[in-house]
Amino acid sequence: MTGAPPSHGPRRRLLLSTAMLGTLCLGYGRRVYADCAPSGPAGTYACSGSTTTTQSLSPAPAAAPLVVTTTPGFGITTTTGDAFDLSTTAAGTGLGFTDAYVSTISGNGYGINATNLGAGNLTITATGSVSGGALQSVTASGIQAKNYGAGLTISAVGVVGTNYGISALNKGSGALSITTTGAVYGKYNSGIAAKNYGASLTISAATVVGGNYGVASGAKGDGIYALNQGSGALSITTSGPVSGFGAGIEARNAGTSLTISAAGNVSGGTFGVYAANQGSGALSITTAGQVVGGARGIFARNYGTSLSINAAGASGVVEGIGAYNHGSGSLTITTTGTVSGGSIYGLIGKGYQSGQGVTIQAQNVAGGTYGVVGVDYGPGVLSITTTGTVTGSNGSGIFAYSAYGSGVTVKTYGPVTGSVNGVYAKLGAYGQAAPPVGALSITAAGSVTGTTGAGIYALNFGQAGSTTSITVTSTGFVQGRIAGVFAYSKYGAPIAITNNGVIQNLSGASTDVAIATNGGPATIVNNGTITGEVNISGPAASAMTTTAAAISIRFSWT
Repeated sequence: MTGAPPSHGPRRRLLLSTAMLGTLCLGYGRRVYADCAPSGPAGTYACSGSTTTTQSLSPAPAAAPLVVTTTPGFGITTTTGDAFDLSTTAAGTGLGFTDAYVSTISGNGYGINATNLGAGNLTITATGSVSGGALQSVTASGIQAKNYGAGLTISAVGVVGTNYGISALNKGSGALSITTTGAVYGKYNSGIAAKNYGASLTISAATVVGGNYGVASGAKGDGIYALNQGSGALSITTSGPVSGFGAGIEARNAGTSLTISAAGNVSGGTFGVYAANQGSGALSITTAGQVVGGARGIFARNYGTSLSINAAGASGVVEGIGAYNHGSGSLTITTTGTVSGGSIYGLIGKGYQSGQGVTIQAQNVAGGTYGVVGVDYGPGVLSITTTGTVTGSNGSGIFAYSAYGSGVTVKTYGPVTGSVNGVYAKLGAYGQAAPPVGALSITAAGSVTGTTGAGIYALNFGQAGSTTSITVTSTGFVQGRIAGVFAYSKYGAPIAITNNGVIQNLSGASTDVAIATNGGPATIVNNGTITGEVNISGPAASAMTTTAAAISIRFSWT
């Protein structure tokens, strides 16, 4: 027919079928790579656009490293499954994920789940928000990383997980490092949990919360939990508040040294800070904020070298600060704020036989039994200095005991009160085969009160060459129920008491005992006021001189 279009017949149908097949193939390709498509060398992917589909990526070939990056505008929110599943096999050579464009990464399951079985490093960098477990019923972590290659490094801003915020396991040969600059939440479990079996373990975080679903939901976990079984050091640094259903910060180290530095407040349902060092180095804890624990504020046990705690304030239902040094170095505790323990100790520092002395410098301390306790079984000096108010509600305000050391020194510059003794200090112990040789020295520059015992109760079991000296400065005021000052020397060590302030019985009566000594020759020099009797039971070499008021002096020599 004239003017009719030419007939193409079978050829036209073939072209149409070919076009449809191409379209289907292109569509299939997009489903394989979803929104993370191959880019560059083998194993390299670039993620773009917005998706709701899980990105499951592995290198091809398996020996290639897996490298995943994002482009501007990328975001992923899955309604089922994880956001990212990244993995390499034992043949792999490393795994790296980098988001440099503040992407939102949210998984109904895990936000980022990465496992490196290859020989290289596992590295995760996220500059946006990462979350895992869209529903409370889904227990998934924001970031979970497992490394069996070299090192493991995680750098993130804000991370939330219904289980852990960040969970990291390093069984590689390198170091484990976690850095976060935003808030990290683990709702059922720890905010950050890190286990290291490689080299060192380092955590640097801002705000961290663990177990914030609460006990009614079966929550557990710490704010930060760190276990270092590696060959290097364990270091934890926080710049913001940290809280946990269990401990605020729990650190266990078997490598070299253990260091904790917290700039913000730290709180935990059991411990504020719990630190156990079985490594070869020192244990150091520094806190600039208030540390609160349901049982103990700060608890530290050391088997390495030295143990040091520098804290602003701490409190616990049982104990404010407890430090126990089994290591080869010294134990030092310094507090600049208020420390309180509800039922037992406000603060206790205990050194064992391998240690090299105990030093405590505290300000305000209150304990349900004892205020400040220093105990040392090593050969060094035990020293306690307080500058604020110290109270022992059911014992002594200050309790100092060195069994084998070279000396005990107690200095008080603020009010000290004990329901028994104000200050109790003891050098050596009865029945020792080799009693220590050293000085027992007590200086009171503030008020010291023993409600049912003595204001100052000093016991010296040192052998010949040991001495006892008690000084009350012009600002000191010492009083107690049985005596203002009581001093005893088991093996005849001389006792020297110098008073420039006030010593009296708690009653204030001139007929009650102000000073009592026993065992060693006593020399009493009074430039202040002594109200009450002075009973000296000891060698005839004992003597007293006074240039000020001294009431009802009675000597009893044996």
